[in-house]
Amino acid sequence: MGNRNLTKEAQLVLDILRERNGDKKPPSIDTFPLEDINWPLLIKMLRYHKLIPFSYLFFKHSSFTLSKETKDIFEKKYNFVLSRNIRFQEEFLRLYRIFTKEGISIVPIKGLALLADLYNQYPVRPMTDMDILAKEEELEKAEGILENSGYKKHLGKGSYSYWREQNCNIPFKKEKEDWLLELHFALDLKRHSWSILPDLWKRIRPFDINGTKIKLLSPEDTLFSLALHQRRFGAPLCLKNTLDIALLLHKYKDKFDWRYVLEEAKKGEMRLTIFFVLLQAEFFQKTQISPLVWKELRVPDWKRKLIKRLIEKDTFSSKPFSRLKHIYLKTHFLLYDSLWEPINYILHITREEFAKFYNLTLYAPKTETLYKMRFLYLPWRLILDNLKKLPFND
Repeated sequence: MGNRNLTKEAQLVLDILRERNGDKKPPSIDTFPLEDINWPLLIKMLRYHKLIPFSYLFFKHSSFTLSKETKDIFEKKYNFVLSRNIRFQEEFLRLYRIFTKEGISIVPIKGLALLADLYNQYPVRPMTDMDILAKEEELEKAEGILENSGYKKHLGKGSYSYWREQNCNIPFKKEKEDWLLELHFALDLKRHSWSILPDLWKRIRPFDINGTKIKLLSPEDTLFSLALHQRRFGAPLCLKNTLDIALLLHKYKDKFDWRYVLEEAKKGEMRLTIFFVLLQAEFFQKTQISPLVWKELRVPDWKRKLIKRLIEKDTFSSKPFSRLKHIYLKTHFLLYDSLWEPINYILHITREEFAKFYNLTLYAPKTETLYKMRFLYLPWRLILDNLKKLPFND
């Protein structure tokens, strides 16, 4: 995707992204006349790619003058995310001290871990929930500690066994808080009765946050955690994710263990998922990936072309929201190493993913009924959605 093929709005999104990754080139915003920028479209793109807090910093350092309405949108989101992230970090450190005193190991994962490791200078990476990882054999003790620390299980209408068997985390909620704490006991669902990344806990590393010594996943296992989350939760084209990957690989480039990544990607059937996130980082962030890594991932040429086309065509689609289901299905068939796994995943889709996919209200009676009838509902909706695309419906 050459820059000449991008709209001005898409180019601005990339400028914002690349500035956070250390690109010091003059921002394109200074060369775009105000009347040439579709601001509602730009804001919609930035929301989709979860980059609005970074946009505030970008325009603050630019010579361009924003309208009051647009500036308010950026500034309010920036301040909201900053204050929430400070609260998340304080709460995690409080819990970490309690867990450590009880002799139970936990590590922050996803946004919570990246906040300290990669975004400490600009701690405004958006995140919805707090995510922590505990050892599966210590899960019951970890649950007890959370319940004694003011949290309650937030299972919706799903049973505890449902969350244990069909998910890899248990959600908790604290009274009067508007966010969840997700207690993970794995980074992904078990497949073929075995767990991925068996040496993960042996590879955790020390880290210091404001004088408190904690543990983090290794950089390589962090890459897996980001890639697997991106694959499962329906936003694989979100550019915030490519910033995470680019910053991770840049910070640890001199000691990143690619041999471990390649071996575990093969054993855990995650080669295509890793290929996808690395291609995004190279494509949008100019991250240098060794030719040996591309070779050892052993992705067939036809899948390389399909994945590249998906990234080029849909990342800046003119209708990104109306294509979400299309993208969700396509990525599920492109990012798994075997054909059966995505089929099995979709057939056994969780209630949460089912409701999200069809834009239904989670745990509503209608949603529960349709979920129980999903083996009939899924093909019926597929037929209906395709009929809507026929010419006579235009």
